[in-house]
Amino acid sequence: MADVKSSMDLLWGTALEACYECVDLHSSYKLFWCEKCTDCSESYFLHNCNSCRNCVGCINLVNRSYCIENVQYTKQEYFQKLSEMKIDTTS
Repeated sequence: MADVKSSMDLLWGTALEACYECVDLHSSYKLFWCEKCTDCSESYFLHNCNSCRNCVGCINLVNRSYCIENVQYTKQEYFQKLSEMKIDTTS
């Protein structure tokens, strides 16, 4: 593990910041419960994704944003569904 900041419970990764419970990440920011991802940010439950932003529960996506379970949404729809899911809150 190299160049990891403000992250916990990781297994293998490089150039990470604010990640939690992840495995095999590279150059990523604010990922939670993800594995085998590169250059992704602000996402949850990703597997084998590259260059994805603001996604939840996606597999094998490349260069995508605002997806939930591999379904594309508008930015507004995505954040509405995310708030309904309540995975980004503690309550």
